[in-house]
Amino acid sequence: MPGGADFAGKVAAMRREFDAAFALPPAPEPPPAESLLRVTTGGTGYFVRLRELSFVFPCKVVVPVPGARRGLLGLTAVRGQLLPLYALATLLDLPGSATPPRWILVAAGVTAAGLGVERVDGVTRMPEAAVREAASSGSREGGKRAALQDSASSRALLDVESVIAGIRKFQSPSEQER
Repeated sequence: MPGGADFAGKVAAMRREFDAAFALPPAPEPPPAESLLRVTTGGTGYFVRLRELSFVFPCKVVVPVPGARRGLLGLTAVRGQLLPLYALATLLDLPGSATPPRWILVAAGVTAAGLGVERVDGVTRMPEAAVREAASSGSREGGKRAALQDSASSRALLDVESVIAGIRKFQSPSEQER
């Protein structure tokens, strides 16, 4: 068989390559990474830590509330639970806050509230050290923190807890007791 010698040579080379792979040291572990959601609201892009959210849902029905405070779009239902839905762009004083939200970010924690955003642009994994540095060095004004860069764009890291704290700050005492 004319191809037999070539075939035997290829098999021997593959065996050597396979055996040599076990002699190499293991590849170093990648640095720990954190998952960040890329969102756009008011024409501005942000990163949001996924661990600060309970859910992300499409925004379907919002029932306006008479006399609603600034930023409150109304009530919406998520998994059978009524949630107040706030326009994140309005809370952050961004232009373009009149655009209706297409997505609801449901904050994790005891006080459930929905934050409406126009777009969910995807998920990015970034080194924990970079996220930690941005979270600690940036301004907390309105929940916005230092910028982070991924392969797609540069965006500020949004502190959901600070945004929710800002909402709570404007609630009347009777609403906080409920």
